[in-house]
This record gives sequence, structure tokens and C-alpha cells, in this order.
Amino acid sequence: MVSSTGAAAAAPGPAPHGYTRTLLWKNVRLKRKHPIKTLFEVVLPIALLALMGYLKSQMADTNRGTGWATWYGPSDPLYHGSIPNTKYVQTEATMTGLLLELGSNRIGYGRDPIVYTTCRNALLAGYVSTNRTSPYAWPPRCQSLGLPKKIAIVPDNTFTRQYFAEAVGQWYPRVELTSNIAVPSFADSVVFFPNEQALEDSITGGRYGVTFDSPRLAAAIVFTAMPSTLGTPGNIEYSLRFNTTTGSFGYNVVPRTSGDVVDLLQRGLDPDAYRAYAREGFYTLQTLVTRFATCVPDWKDGKTTGTCTMPNAVAAATPQVDAMLLQQVFNDTRLAYTFSAASSGKTYYSPRTFTSNISNPFGCSPQATGGGLVFPFPVVGFTVSPFFETVDFIFGIVFVLSYIQCLSAILVALISEKETKTRELLKILGVPDVAIVGSWYITYGVMLFVASLVQAGVASAVLFNHSSVVLLFLFFWLFSCSLLAYAYMVSAIFSKAKVGAYLGVIGFLLMYVVSTAFTNESTAASKVLASLLSPVALVFGVNNLAASETNGVGITFDNVNESIKSYKFSTALVLLLVDSVVYTVLGLYLERVVPKDYGVTEACHPRVTTTELKGGLSC
Repeated sequence: MVSSTGAAAAAPGPAPHGYTRTLLWKNVRLKRKHPIKTLFEVVLPIALLALMGYLKSQMADTNRGTGWATWYGPSDPLYHGSIPNTKYVQTEATMTGLLLELGSNRIGYGRDPIVYTTCRNALLAGYVSTNRTSPYAWPPRCQSLGLPKKIAIVPDNTFTRQYFAEAVGQWYPRVELTSNIAVPSFADSVVFFPNEQALEDSITGGRYGVTFDSPRLAAAIVFTAMPSTLGTPGNIEYSLRFNTTTGSFGYNVVPRTSGDVVDLLQRGLDPDAYRAYAREGFYTLQTLVTRFATCVPDWKDGKTTGTCTMPNAVAAATPQVDAMLLQQVFNDTRLAYTFSAASSGKTYYSPRTFTSNISNPFGCSPQATGGGLVFPFPVVGFTVSPFFETVDFIFGIVFVLSYIQCLSAILVALISEKETKTRELLKILGVPDVAIVGSWYITYGVMLFVASLVQAGVASAVLFNHSSVVLLFLFFWLFSCSLLAYAYMVSAIFSKAKVGAYLGVIGFLLMYVVSTAFTNESTAASKVLASLLSPVALVFGVNNLAASETNGVGITFDNVNESIKSYKFSTALVLLLVDSVVYTVLGLYLERVVPKDYGVTEACHPRVTTTELKGGLSC
């Protein structure tokens, strides 16, 4: 016969969901005791969204017409009469202009004005060779003031030195423009490296730009595939390398190749990028290698004369053709500027000077029959919202700060139960942790769900007009979930509500600070890793929304997986969900291992004993 006491002990307790209903009622009663405070927890993010929307309405959007227009300017014609609009139309720098510009590059002043004048005159006269035996060698006394820039060629082998460089050298010999101004030869303007690693070692070495064996470099042509038989058509693969260390958005800086290849949200033209490609020599060297490949210079007995072997590779030399092709020379603003500065504003070169010296390379295909002009295709009309660019520097922090009140309230609610011994009492009564924590997750989950619905509606109506309201809701709600999970994780560490709320908010803001270390050129992998901090994912997502709304596109299901500033909006959604799970798991772990005023603290790592080998592992 079983005793009544034994029967009572064996009787099962209430199911966790039974406790949860009671705890939910308790949580609702607590919230109803402080209605104003509860209202601010959910209304503050909505109010700040409405405020941002109001400020946006005070800055009128601008419509850009179809044609040639930048983001910040009206649509302009490509030509003013017969004169090209230099804002959009640029002339590809000629090889002659590039060689002259490299030769006349600035040098340091030094203490001795006589030495400086001597070195300056040497530059203008084309004495730029780093070969000390050359008749046009850079004077040794000028080495302390700097070295002329060079074009690097990689690798150093028969194809590059004896075939490519020799043939191009025949096309671009030294050209005397005046008695004291000369265009350096191609041969005096290049330097060879055995491989790409040697090139990089030279650039990063301490002797860079100081010694003749490690001169300053303006660009590098790196060949990766070359014909096996010289003098015959074959496969040529190469890359052009240029310096971008002077700044991401500096004037005439060749754009970086890191980050996104294409900006899918760009609607206006960015003339700075292609102008830099045209002016700084990228197109020039690209055209040079292309002309060499289509020409296929002769090769006999280990030598070349630079004569093209391919039929129709060179245009017939006539006065009309020369005048048409040499128009690029007189449109070359880089050449005109360099020469004007070197000759005190006087222009000495003439068509006869260039026709007699360098007509051959201009006649090689591809010929600049249009004067070597570079200009973009027109764009379709679009709408610009300047508000987001105006507030870009504070946009992320505004969203982070709008959740501070909510975070603080959740921390106080969770930690107060431990501080007042309420949780200890509930456990004594048999209430499991899953019911206690789950009740708060449900309470705040419902509150934040409703708040996220309202946030999405307000944001879609007044701020992010072109974005999907569904994606906006998911974004706000998933961040709210990660906020709740973060608060639970922090609450597992502290037993004093004020201390926990204070340090939890500070930690939240410090997580936001991490986002300020990233730029548009930061790698996607680094941004994904940083998004394990939920405020960082929030900021990256908000930045994507702002960037897309600036050009009247918005984030929709069509572009949610497209990379914007090396980050996808879908990545933010996924990472916020991951953050919610990770923070919750960490909170459960910390609840078990952080010392408390009551209960038994478990070890922070699994341990194995003889008994446990039979019964299993325990933490």
C-alpha cells in the first residue's frame, strides 16, 4: 500500500505553460502600474522616426532630368555649342603627355637654390634616367631632392625588355621640344622588376623613392601571360597597377578596386572616377598595350625595329589623317598644363614637331579618330533626396539612442526580480527558469512586435518611402528581438538593477562605436563579423536604407540581396536573428555559471569524473 505522503511527493507539478500564464499576468500588472514609463519604452523609437520624417519633409527632393547629371548638380548638355563640357568630356592623356608629366614631376626644394635650379632644369630637359651611364641620367647631386617617377614593367624577361619595351621605345624616342625642354624617351622612363613580389617589396621598402634601384613609381604594367613565339600573334594578359594611397575620394585619384565593383544604387554620374582614369594614365597605358598587341612588332635575330607586321594595323600616313589623329595631342589638358608650367605659360610645340617624331604610334590601331575623348553615357532622370546625405554622420546613432529607454527598462525588469528575491521565491515554489524567462520574452516580444509594426508603417510613410514595409518591419522587429536577448544576457551577470542597467547601456553604446571603424571600402567579411554585435548590424542596415533612399530606390525584395557599400541588407536581417539566438544561449549559460546570492553555481566548463563516465557528462 502506498502512503498518502508518498503519493503527494510523486504527484507531478504544474506544466511550465501553466506557470507562464500566471507569470504573464504578473508582468502585465507590473507594466500597468507604470503606464507612462511603459509607453515611452515603445513610443520613443516611433517618435524619433516621425521626427526624422518631419525633418526630411523640410528638405525638398530634387528631380534630375534625363541626360548628363551628377547626384549634386542639374542635368547639363555634353557640349556647349561646339565646345565640349569639360565637366563630363575628358581627353585621354597621350603617352607623350604622360612621359612629359613624369619627367617634370615636382621635387623637393632643398637648401641650396642653385642645386634646386639645376635639378629643375634637368627635369625639364628630360634627364630622368636612373642608369648612371645614360647620357640623360638624373644628376647624382639631385638625388637628395627626390627621383623622377617611373613606369614599372613586370616581369623582367625577353618579352618585356627586349621585345615590348624595345618596340615601344622605338615609338616614343626622346623628343626635343625647345632648347631646354624635352619629352623623355620611353626607355628612360621605365624600370623592370623580376616579379610582382619584388615590385611590392620595392614599394614597401625603406629605400623607396630614395635610391636609383628603388625609384618612385607612377604605375606598373604586370604581364601574366605572353606569346610563346615573339613576332607572332598570341595571347597577352596583363594588369595595370596605380597608386590610391592619396585618398579614397581625392581629386585625380584612380579609384580603388576593393569593395563593390558596381554601385547598383547609383543614378547620377560620378565624373571624378573616369576623369582620373583618363588623366592619370590608366587609359593611356591600356591603349599602349592594345596598340602593341594589334601591331605585333617584328622580331628577327633577337631584335625588333618596332615595325608592325599585321596588315591594316597602321593607318595610312597622310596630312589629313595626321591632323585628325594629332588632335588628341592638342586636346590633352595634362600635356598642355605640364608644358605651360614648364615654359612659363608659353606654348612651343607644333603639329610639325609631333608629326615628325611620333606619328607612328598614333597611327596604330586603335586610332583616336575622335580626338581621344572620354565621356559617359547619359542617365535616365531620377529623384534625389539630399536629407540622408545631410544627416549621414548622425543617422546611425539616432536609431541606437532611440532604443536606450527600452533597453534600460528591460534590464531593470529582469534584474529587479533577482534583486528583490522574487525569482528566488518563484524557484522555491517550483517555477522553472524557462517559465520565468519565457514570460518576459513573451511580454516584451508582444510589445516590441506591435511597436515594430507601427515603426514600419511610420518609416514607410514619412522616411523610407521607397522601401518595402515588410522588410522594414522585419528589420525593426529582429533588432528588437536582439535587444531583448542582449538585455537577458546582461541580466544574467548582475544582481543590482541600477548597476546592471547602467553598465548594460554603456556596453550597448560601446558596441555601436565599433561600427564607426568601418568605411565603404571595408571588406564584406569584416562587416559580417562585426554584425555579431547587434547595434553594428542596425547601423549597417540603416546605412543601406539611407543610401538606397537617397537616389529614390529603397530596399525591396528585388535588391535586398544586393551589396551596398560592401554589405547586404539581407545580411543585417540574418545576423540580427543570429544575434538574438546567440545572446539568449549566452544568457542561459551565464545564468548557470555566474555566482549568485542563492542556488548552486556550476562550473564554467565540462568536467569528467569516474561516476560521470558511467552516467554521462555534466557542466
